[in-house]
Order: sequence, then C-alpha cells, then structure tokens
Amino acid sequence: MKCVSELPYKGARLSAVKDAKVRAERLAKEKVAKKRLMDAMKERETIAIQSAIEACKSISYECREIADGEALIKQIQAEDEVKILMKDAISSQNLDKLRELLDKSDELGELMQNSTEYAQASKLLKRLEEEASAVSDLVD
Repeated sequence: MKCVSELPYKGARLSAVKDAKVRAERLAKEKVAKKRLMDAMKERETIAIQSAIEACKSISYECREIADGEALIKQIQAEDEVKILMKDAISSQNLDKLRELLDKSDELGELMQNSTEYAQASKLLKRLEEEASAVSDLVD
C-alpha cells in the first residue's frame, strides 16, 4: 500500500490494490469497534458494552472480547440484582437474608465486596448478631 502511488493510475485498476484498500478499511473499522468495546468494558457500563457488541456484530467482526463483554454484562446485572436485594434486606433488617446475600456477594467477587451495600450489610449483620446474642444472654 505504501508504494501504490508509484503505480500507473496509483494502482486504481489493479484488483490486488482494490482488495487491499477494502481490507485496510475493514481493519480500521474492526480496530475502532474493538477499542470501543474494550473502553466500555473498562467503564463497566452495561448499555455502552451492549452497544459496542452490537457495533462489532453489525460489521460481522468476531473476537473473544465479545464473549467477554457478554459475560461482563451478566456479571454486572447479577451484582446490581444483589445490591437491590441487599438494600431491601438492610431496610427490613432481615438477618437470614443478609447472610445469604453476603455469601452471594462473596461468590460474585472483589468488586461486589468493595461496594457500599456490602459494607453496610456487613455492619448491620454484625450489629444484629450482637443484639441477638445480648438478648439471648438476658433471657438465659
């Protein structure tokens, strides 16, 4: 492609040059689509990831990052679901539900464990267990 300008008519009539230009354009589109997907995954934005995946599929570009993006969307949705349930358990001060959701959070990974919902639920669980222990000591 660098020496095309030296050819007669800049190689515009040669099929190899035409094919090379088409492939170069395709590679440029794929590079942009992949970068967009990787950036969306770094930001952990579900809508942006889905949009980037659709952009890759619209140009028939297949890469392993698409599967990674789809898996990340499922992970984010699972985390969001647990956060919502955790907020409900915190407001209702449901001891059993808090334990269950904290265990589920541990399975989801470090990002979930670093969330404010996890910290609040952990503190509330500890406080509720201390209260239950104090009540049982008073009853005995």
